[in-house]
Amino acid sequence: DDYYHGGSPWYLHKNEIKSVIIQNGVTSIGKKAFYYCTSITSVTIPDSVTNIEDEAFYQCSSLSSVIIGEFVTSIEERAFYDTSYYNDETNWKNGVLYIGNCLIEAETDITSCDIKDGTVLIADYAFEWCNSLTSVTIPNSVTTIGDSAFGACSSLTSITIPNSVTSIGDYAFSNCTGLSSVAIPNSVTSIGDYAFENCNSLKSITIPDSVTSIGDYAFSDCTELTEINWNARSVLDFGTSSNVFLNAGKNGDGVIVTFGNTVESIPRYCFYVNSSG
Repeated sequence: DDYYHGGSPWYLHKNEIKSVIIQNGVTSIGKKAFYYCTSITSVTIPDSVTNIEDEAFYQCSSLSSVIIGEFVTSIEERAFYDTSYYNDETNWKNGVLYIGNCLIEAETDITSCDIKDGTVLIADYAFEWCNSLTSVTIPNSVTTIGDSAFGACSSLTSITIPNSVTSIGDYAFSNCTGLSSVAIPNSVTSIGDYAFENCNSLKSITIPDSVTSIGDYAFSDCTELTEINWNARSVLDFGTSSNVFLNAGKNGDGVIVTFGNTVESIPRYCFYVNSSG
């Protein structure tokens, strides 16, 4: 029964597995792959792995040693939740948990964070609902900001994204209602669905010319926007619905949109305003 097995292919042998060595060449560890394998004490993840899916090692309560490869670009929700590593207070530094060069999670009452140098990935949901977080410093080593990484951080008023980040995940800053300014650097190529949705204190935004992918509703309901600078030359990948700036500036006197002189295309319904909502 998948409900009880959690989808783990080894569930029936969960008490027999003590350690996991994943061979080089494997690129992804699937959802709930080792779910509730409570006897696992160590795991080695090779450099070939780029993605660790939801709850991959969820409730592996004896897992205290995790060696992670250098090229992971995605760690999804609760991948290491309730492991021995996760529950060991000595592994948390200044309210933040790291595994290798990845920032996994922050304590919800954290007020500020200087992410350590060398960090490459801010994992999915890492700071979600950290309502007291007022400032965060992201080092130049970070390349990926995961899905919902800063979702609903309502006290965050500004953030500087370094010129090393190439990807901003789905809902990465959604409902950051206090966020009044953000600079997207020219290194960013991908902005996910709803990435800045309902950032209703945001006044201005620039889409740099490096961007080639923008998800649905990326800046929807940013109702206080007054200025949009669109410099992306040709976005090759839009979401199925687009509506990138749905209801942008709806609460104000309008939005000034400036297009760079190399712009070739913009998505359908990009600046649509729902007059009835």
